[in-house]
Amino acid sequence: MPFRLDTANARLSRDGQVLQLRPKTLAVLKFLLMNPYRLLTKAELLNAVWGHRHVSGSVLEGCISELRKALGDNPRTPRYIETAPRRGYRFLAAVQREDSTVPACPPRHTPLRPCLETAPGDG
Repeated sequence: MPFRLDTANARLSRDGQVLQLRPKTLAVLKFLLMNPYRLLTKAELLNAVWGHRHVSGSVLEGCISELRKALGDNPRTPRYIETAPRRGYRFLAAVQREDSTVPACPPRHTPLRPCLETAPGDG
């Protein structure tokens, strides 16, 4: 697995190298990973990460852009984050959890898709 999200230490790493991401961007990623394959509306993501504070959609778009850059994802041919125009976002890759007490979501896409691995204590 090239990527690993360590939620306890708020870090995303690729092949052992820590990637620098803003805290809210990591929070967006965590929420996407908690809901793989499910289309999450912009309102759901904004509420999950920013609560009831008024935040524009452009802030969320900035976080998604930062995630795509860190993951090496192309919005035209996404491997990780798919955009549903005017609706929201969907995490496409399989997610493996290191904590065996947390059930992994069954893959809905081909098994060749890249996976993100999460550290114990997630979700």
